[in-house]
Amino acid sequence: MSQRTEIRPKRLLLIDDDPVASGILLLRIRQECPLLDISVIHEPVAPPGYDLYVVDLNIAAHQDGMRLAESIAVTMPAAQVFLLSSYLAVPVLKRAIGVSCAGAFDKREPDDVAALLRAIATAAAHVNEAEPPPRRNLLREMTALIREWNRRISAEQTRSP
Repeated sequence: MSQRTEIRPKRLLLIDDDPVASGILLLRIRQECPLLDISVIHEPVAPPGYDLYVVDLNIAAHQDGMRLAESIAVTMPAAQVFLLSSYLAVPVLKRAIGVSCAGAFDKREPDDVAALLRAIATAAAHVNEAEPPPRRNLLREMTALIREWNRRISAEQTRSP
């Protein structure tokens, strides 16, 4: 007799102090991943029990998001963390990589938001709990984002007097 295991839906926690921005992102994630169990919190806390975390880097004008990402990496190492911000600098991206964030995305850039949605969909679709979710696409996308940021920073430095 074969034993059937139930697969529970992945759980995602969106942490963002801006209710309008988080509401819009919540709708977009639900459209992309209708089976994902999504919760939203508007304060800088990361309760356990979620598979995926989308964390705004700047909460209440502080960079509490990075602190939360570091805390999640230590206390819930199986969870994937995606950073989202309207300000991403190279040091932030390096720190995000250092704490094993699955990605860092600029909420002002439509391509970045689309990449975030694809990354969430990939992670949400992964059902084998014994094996980590595929990161090859995430790493490729993150590498492309870093290259794009390097291009933007170089362009800004060229324009500056």
